[in-house]
Amino acid sequence: MPSADAYPREMPVYCPWPAGQYTATDWKDIEAEAVAWYGSQELPEPPKLYSNTTSGYGMCRAFPDAVDATALQLITQYSVWAFFYDDHITARGTSGDHVRSCLAASDRVFDTLGVPVTEPCRYVGAQRDLAERWHASMPESTWSYLAAGWRSWITALIPGRPVTTVDAYLSWRHLDDASTVYAPMPLTTGDYTLTSHQWQDPRAAAVRHAMGLITGIDNDLSSPTSEPHSAHLLDILAAEAGIPRPQAVDEAVALRNLLTCRLEHLVADLTANAKEPLGRYAGQVAQITRGHLDWYEVTRRYRERPDRLPPITLSPTSDHPDHDCHTPPPWRAVSWWWDLR
Repeated sequence: MPSADAYPREMPVYCPWPAGQYTATDWKDIEAEAVAWYGSQELPEPPKLYSNTTSGYGMCRAFPDAVDATALQLITQYSVWAFFYDDHITARGTSGDHVRSCLAASDRVFDTLGVPVTEPCRYVGAQRDLAERWHASMPESTWSYLAAGWRSWITALIPGRPVTTVDAYLSWRHLDDASTVYAPMPLTTGDYTLTSHQWQDPRAAAVRHAMGLITGIDNDLSSPTSEPHSAHLLDILAAEAGIPRPQAVDEAVALRNLLTCRLEHLVADLTANAKEPLGRYAGQVAQITRGHLDWYEVTRRYRERPDRLPPITLSPTSDHPDHDCHTPPPWRAVSWWWDLR
């Protein structure tokens, strides 16, 4: 295993979207309310642990154009909950029977909103509380997008999924990092929605997929230690290329920069040619990638973990990468983005 000194401490990454921040409410107030809600759910984590995610800051950075402070508060509560539900499901000590019971109950939540149910897992009880309040706060069409994305994330948590190639990783990572939940958020925090036709537009689907993969790769770089029950891009790239794991950092950055370039082109196309509000939506989804980069730099969840490899600082730059962004890459999971006009 290479030592921590073998890894770079900082890497520039391409991000053409400028930093932004929601300022109508102080992010610390949003954070405090989310922490108080999580504490009220009687979950096992000590306050010191669930108080250190800085999710309020991250959500205010990811959704700077929000007009609905209540929706932004709900997103922050979800973010705190999702961290520890994911940790609970993937922990070494969690039995397989309990994992299956929890995930099945999580999926049932969406079919039984408003129905008194005794959940097999406290985390699912907290999920139900959050889902019922979220459902009540938005149009049914927007809720359908959010519920479908939330279910996709729950399915992606099932342990044992074989992810051993870059193509498999690119088919899976956007589900595992909960981007399918965050992708509808510009609608929940904004003052508009999308028709089902707009939501299903292949270009919009590619924008969501790209955002999820970029934030997922950035997560792997910000937390370069391998996870016990989850695929890590650095392991996959090192194995495929036959190179030491620290050298795979350059390959991972080149991949996320290529995907960012394509996302930039897709957003420009939708902004110029699509019927509103699809262009607006695409730009706000892309902004999430910048918000996540800013959040990684402050959250103690990644910055203060003494038992793990130190995080790689990702420094956003608008300097365009020196590579071909117009030729489709060899991975089928994403090459279809290049066919969209």
